[in-house]
Amino acid sequence: QVRKRNLLSKEQYFFRVKAATESNDSWMTHEVPFQPVTSEEEEDVAAPIVSRGGNHALMISWKKKTIEDTYELQMRENVGGMDWYTISKSLSGTEVRKKNLISPSGYQFRVRSNLGNTNFSLPSIVSIAKGLSSAMKRQWFGNTSTLLAKSNTNTI
Repeated sequence: QVRKRNLLSKEQYFFRVKAATESNDSWMTHEVPFQPVTSEEEEDVAAPIVSRGGNHALMISWKKKTIEDTYELQMRENVGGMDWYTISKSLSGTEVRKKNLISPSGYQFRVRSNLGNTNFSLPSIVSIAKGLSSAMKRQWFGNTSTLLAKSNTNTI
């Protein structure tokens, strides 16, 4: 990870990287430019918080903007510049349980408000959803017990 200081908030920037080995001569870059945000804008684009959500699942939560707001949630697998894809276009709450996450590389998430023309948040930290052993599955997902039973949590 590298930190670049003194970037202007209204400018757009491209960066490129290359492996430090002598055998690799190719540079990697990105198609969409980075645009720094001001400290006022930073609060609007705070990254979602990700925590464990059970067997191959993660909980994603974010700060509510307004009472009547809905949100678009995107995710990507943490494998060399994978594209973002939308997993829900209209969430009314601010917390989601995402199931069926099996990549050992982990995932990132980002969110944006559907009110107005807003940018996506900063990406979440890379998070890996762990699987449970058979004994733990029986204990947590047996006939009488449930894991993370919240009435206001969407499951996708």
